[in-house]
Amino acid sequence: MNGSIKKYIYSIFTLLVFGLVYGQTFNPGTIAVERANTCYNGSVAVNNLVAGTAAGGLGVTTAYAWELSSDNGATWRNFTNESAGEVLVDFLIDGGNKITINGLKKTILVRRQFSRSTLLGGVTNLDYSPAVTVQVQQQNIISFPDGRNSFAIQQGTNFTLPTATGSLPSTFQITDRAGNIVSGVISNLPKGEYYFTYKATTTSTGGTLAGCESFATLQLIVYDLNNCNLTKQRRYATNQHGWASGLSAVNNAGNAVNGDRSQYATLAGGVVLLGIGTVGIDLYFTKPDGTLYTGEELRNKKVTIKLGEQYSVLKLIGGISVVGRNAASLAAINTSSNTLNSGNTFSVKGGLLDLLKGDNVFEYSFIPAASNGASVPYNGVRIILSSLLGVADQATVFHAYIEDEVEINPGTNSCANNNPITVNPPVAYPATQNGVNVVNSPITLNQFVEDVNWGNTTAGLNLATALSTVNYPYYAVDNDYNSFAVFNTTAGVLNQQFLNVRFRQNARPGDQVQITLGTENASILTLGLLNLSSYRIKYYLGDTQVGTQTLDQFKLLDLGLLRLTQGQKIVISSPISIPFDKVQIEQFNTVNVNLGNQFYVYDVRINPQMLFEGQTDPKQITTVCAADYLAIQTMDYCTTYDVSFAEVTEFGEQLRNEQGQPIVDSQGNPILSIVSVNDIPNSQLKFSHYGSNMAYYEIDRMYNEYQGRLVIKIQTKRQGCNYGDAQYLRVNLINCNDAVVNPIIKTGVKSFK
Repeated sequence: MNGSIKKYIYSIFTLLVFGLVYGQTFNPGTIAVERANTCYNGSVAVNNLVAGTAAGGLGVTTAYAWELSSDNGATWRNFTNESAGEVLVDFLIDGGNKITINGLKKTILVRRQFSRSTLLGGVTNLDYSPAVTVQVQQQNIISFPDGRNSFAIQQGTNFTLPTATGSLPSTFQITDRAGNIVSGVISNLPKGEYYFTYKATTTSTGGTLAGCESFATLQLIVYDLNNCNLTKQRRYATNQHGWASGLSAVNNAGNAVNGDRSQYATLAGGVVLLGIGTVGIDLYFTKPDGTLYTGEELRNKKVTIKLGEQYSVLKLIGGISVVGRNAASLAAINTSSNTLNSGNTFSVKGGLLDLLKGDNVFEYSFIPAASNGASVPYNGVRIILSSLLGVADQATVFHAYIEDEVEINPGTNSCANNNPITVNPPVAYPATQNGVNVVNSPITLNQFVEDVNWGNTTAGLNLATALSTVNYPYYAVDNDYNSFAVFNTTAGVLNQQFLNVRFRQNARPGDQVQITLGTENASILTLGLLNLSSYRIKYYLGDTQVGTQTLDQFKLLDLGLLRLTQGQKIVISSPISIPFDKVQIEQFNTVNVNLGNQFYVYDVRINPQMLFEGQTDPKQITTVCAADYLAIQTMDYCTTYDVSFAEVTEFGEQLRNEQGQPIVDSQGNPILSIVSVNDIPNSQLKFSHYGSNMAYYEIDRMYNEYQGRLVIKIQTKRQGCNYGDAQYLRVNLINCNDAVVNPIIKTGVKSFK
């Protein structure tokens, strides 16, 4: 057959197909919504009412696809004809027969696309069914008095459940984790963490759609100060699976499970619509032998995820959501399917998170549970990046961990908790600060700190810039007093920055937060030059805030005892009367900030504080009688002390108080700073006895050769290990009769108002 004949036959075939296509009626059919009104975060199904019709013929095919719009039809998102039953994030598509949409948060339009194509692809007909509207009721926001939904009480204390309110007319029911209905006063709770679920059900008052359920969780921590031998132990997620679609991507996924607290995986999202997650990462927990935990083994355990998000000008909080995952084996984790999801999906929002702007790093904790609060089995978590706006976004996932309390034996404790933690931030820290060399890789954290978060908040428009967050945050918690993190107080950067420090163990009543501060100024003589009233510290036990102070309420300490003699540093501290495991330093008064001067945080740690009774400042000199016992007021049953003497080997300049005035002793002699001290050999004081919450120690000699240079050294002990730096108190040791009673060494505990 020659070419002309072939061409002729092909033309006839094409004309026949064209004629079949163009000569027949094409109808996209119609669809109907099962329920035109739905609750916030509700589900809706749209069904086929009349199927699309098109003429058949040689090489002719038809197809369905579904489209949705969240802007009243201005733009549409198209989902191609999925195979029946395939799960696509928040959608379940059954060809052209049905689409089920879950987790709706705003009103949408839905339409069905119907197309007809030829085998040759030369002809395509395409049309849409009339769109149907799904009205979504506004979110019923549950609020607690003063915005507090977490509390901490000492064991044996009664707790009254607060009354919550809803933004829509609602009735309320409160249940515990077991599903029991509770109300009023809760009593006799043993030590632990308790979660109560508040369920608000809307009523039909004022045209509100009735029967919509919203849930909020209240956390109650019950602590026992007599539990001396409990310590915290973390287990981090060890396996990951990243997934993405379209223009989205997961970068450096392995960083989320590599054990370095400072490194992260990046979720890079493309433009997303309707809250549909297009990128995420799943993190799973394995046992020491490498096998996956079963879901039941982790049920009811709180998981914490360290996250970061760069908020664009149009970004709304809630772009990150989390849900539990429950896989049968490690071989089954490599899927993006929602079939492994366990429990309700939680939006990462609430409290401080709603105010975050710019570049932020924070933690989010939850217990995987159903929407009614009932716990579910899980062995992993899914972190999803999505948005309610059509903008690109980016988030970082550092790690996920579960924290347990374990009991140790102080007699055999190897003090393993003091094993150093090192980090290698992906963005290099400077190797020199203020002309002093510092170690920038790896960075070793001080013995008290587990990790650090940072960022900024603002109640106004987001003005995020490279200057709007805390720089070099790990330098505030490393083991070097010369390195520092920077709060940027440059003119125009008036967002409120914060540095959040999580400790390895709970601090106890009588412990003090010790902070070393400075500015770019060459010298600091008084606290007033730092505008400390514009900064505050918040104390937390778990996720519950248990106290707050402004930094100008802290006391100025002697730099010399910390080997700090440079004029640009000061050390402040304050003891408190409650347990805590996290502090947040934050700039909250941008009006009074000394603009143009950078605010430096050199160090944050925990130290017990000791003061003689009647003493207001540890720099004062106290007269002690050698014939009497030296008594220390014990903080609790968990704390003991090693007590000895040391000598000052070098003095510095005359000290000044917070007002900048020179300090003198009772005889008018100047009190000098201490540059260095040495232990006095064989000066350990022998423990004598306990009595009335006091520990008594015997002074066995006069130490005349050290007069004028003598200090008492007190090393606090917890769980058989040294806890904090040694505390030094200046003393004048004299020989006197038995009738003289020495002042008691106290912790200087302060209560919050």
